[in-house]
Amino acid sequence: AKKMFPNARIVADKFHVLRLPTPAIMKEGRSIHGHRQELTTRRKLLRSRKKLDYFERCDIDRYLTQHPGLNELYRAKEKLFEFYRTRGLGKACRALNKLIEEYKNASHEAVRKLGRTLRTWREEILLYFEKRYTNAFTEAMNNLGKLVQKRGFGYKSFENYRLRVLSARLF
Repeated sequence: AKKMFPNARIVADKFHVLRLPTPAIMKEGRSIHGHRQELTTRRKLLRSRKKLDYFERCDIDRYLTQHPGLNELYRAKEKLFEFYRTRGLGKACRALNKLIEEYKNASHEAVRKLGRTLRTWREEILLYFEKRYTNAFTEAMNNLGKLVQKRGFGYKSFENYRLRVLSARLF
């Protein structure tokens, strides 16, 4: 890719950055309750707080008061979601620096690791705010190809598969 597109710059996709705290939250939840218990509550922890209604937020807050480690991970995740609601490259740069500093001083190791990851990918993360590019279209096309192949129970001819994907509707 670098040979074909020497001026291309890597942009860290918003979706993938926001998913970084997910494994740590799920692992912490498993260590508290085991494999399956409280799975619905843990899934609520992964959603953005803005998308939850009042009663769900109250349930989560009540649950997190009993588990300080999980609470710290959840608050770090919410700060990351809040960071992506920032408008403008300058504000985003200042917000990311502040976020990295907060994560560096956290007591939970997973939050400190998240801070190190953000510091390593700082330039690529900030490029998102400059251009607002995501790989959503690429993901949608891959999903469409998989759906066409699944519906067709497999295609023997690649040419037929290619024509079917090109004629499929996205929405």
